[in-house]
Amino acid sequence: MDKPTHYVVLGASVDALRTAYAVLSDPDKRAIYDAQLAVNAQHAGLSVSGAGLDEYTLAEFRCHDDAGGPVWSRDCPRCSGAQTMILREEDLEEGTPDGCGGYRIVVSCQTCSLWITVCYEEE
Repeated sequence: MDKPTHYVVLGASVDALRTAYAVLSDPDKRAIYDAQLAVNAQHAGLSVSGAGLDEYTLAEFRCHDDAGGPVWSRDCPRCSGAQTMILREEDLEEGTPDGCGGYRIVVSCQTCSLWITVCYEEE
């Protein structure tokens, strides 16, 4: 049996692997690649931090009062829905201790399927 003259590794051609190596081995090109990867991942609602969900602090939310008490809201970082990430005081009371004196809670966008982690401290 003749050996193949064009090698394919996991579906990628040798040329594609060379191009990837050229980008990833050059610090300037790698920085541009990483920045673009983060932007694309955020638009897709993914996290490149390794934790699974992007993290925000409660300070990044807008606080206002409604008939039921204080409400914290922010625009969705994926779909840009206006004030579609919402937390109420009773939600914050259900937060999980983060081991450093603060709390964490997961909240979803009311418009799209994005979930984020919100970090906060008790006042």
